[in-house]
Amino acid sequence: MSCPGFREVGAHHGLHRTRDSSAALSWAALAVCFLTGQASLWMVRVLALLAGTARAAFMPAERGIVADLVSPQRRQAANALLNQSNAAGLLIGLATSGIVIAAVGPGWAAALEAGASLIAALLLSCLRTPIWRAETSGTLKELRAGWREFTAYRWVWLLTAQFTVVLMAVVAFNAVIGPLYSEHGHGGSRAWGIITAVEAAGAFLGAVIAARWRPARPVLACTLLPATAAVPMVLMGLGTPWPVLAAVMLLPGVCQTIYAVLWWTTIQHTFPPHVLARVSSWTVLGGFALTPAAVLAAGPLAGAFGAQQAAAGAAVLIAAATIATLAVICLRGTAGPEAQRAPGRGEVGVREAVPAESSGVRL
Repeated sequence: MSCPGFREVGAHHGLHRTRDSSAALSWAALAVCFLTGQASLWMVRVLALLAGTARAAFMPAERGIVADLVSPQRRQAANALLNQSNAAGLLIGLATSGIVIAAVGPGWAAALEAGASLIAALLLSCLRTPIWRAETSGTLKELRAGWREFTAYRWVWLLTAQFTVVLMAVVAFNAVIGPLYSEHGHGGSRAWGIITAVEAAGAFLGAVIAARWRPARPVLACTLLPATAAVPMVLMGLGTPWPVLAAVMLLPGVCQTIYAVLWWTTIQHTFPPHVLARVSSWTVLGGFALTPAAVLAAGPLAGAFGAQQAAAGAAVLIAAATIATLAVICLRGTAGPEAQRAPGRGEVGVREAVPAESSGVRL
C-alpha cells in the first residue's frame, strides 16, 4: 500500500514487545517489593504508574493492529473477539484474584502477572504489521498530523469529548462511589464484587452481540449506547437494594462493549493506516488524562454529599454530555455520509469511498 507523504519502514512487532516487556518489568519489581517487605507507598505508586503507562502507550496501536491484519469485512468481528477476550480475562481475574492472593500472597500474585506479561510480549513479537512513518519525521510533526485528522471529522472529536465525560463518571462510580455505597449498609465488599462481576459478564455478552449487529447509523448508536451507564447510577441515587443494582449492571456491561466495537470499527474504516494509531492516541488522551482527577474528586464529593447524591450527580453528567452531543448532531446534520454506513459491508475503506469535501464531514 502506498500513502502520500508516508513510507513503510518496518513492522510493529518491536512495539508490542516493548510494551509488554515494560509491563512485565514493572510487575516483577512490584513482586520483589512485596516479597521483600520493601513496598513503600511511593515505590508502589511509581511502579503502578509505569505499568499503566505501558498499557496506555500500546492501546492506540492495538486497534491499528486489527486494521493491519484483518480485512475490512471482518474487522467488526475481530474487534468483538478482542473485547470478548478482555471480558473473559476480567471475569477470570475477578473469580480467581482473591483466591490467588489468599493462597500465595500479593508478591507471588504480582510475579504471576509479570510472567503473563512476558508471555504476551513473546506472542506479540511474532506479529509483523507495517509501520508508517512520515517522510518529514519528528514526534511533534506526527502528533500534529494526527491532530489535523482527528479534528477534521466532527463526529470523531464530538463523540470523543462525550465519552471522556462518560468515562470520568463511570470510573468515579466504579472506583469510589459504588464501593462506598456498598459499605454503608448495602451488602459490603461482597455485594460490590458481585455487581462488578455481573458487569463483566455483560461485557462478554455484549461482544457476542456486537459481532453480529451492524446498525445503519453507527455514529448515532455510539452516541446513545454510553448513556446506559447512567441507569445504575440513578438507581443508586434512589437507594435501590444491591441485588437490583447487580441485575441492572448487566445493561451497561453489554452496551459499553457494543459501543467499543462499533466505535473502533468505524474509526478503522474512516482513517487510512498511516494515521490510524495517531488519531487513536488523541481519542484516548482525554480519558487517560482526566479520569485520575475524577477519582480524586469523587472521594471528597462522596464524603461531603453522600454516595447516593454523588451517584446521581454522575448520572446527570452522563445525561448532559449525551444530550449535548445529540443536539449538535441534530442541529448540524448527520455526522457525514461515511459515518452512516454500517462498517464492514464490502467497502475498501470509508475514507476512500467518500469525497473529503462531503458536507457534514470536514469542518
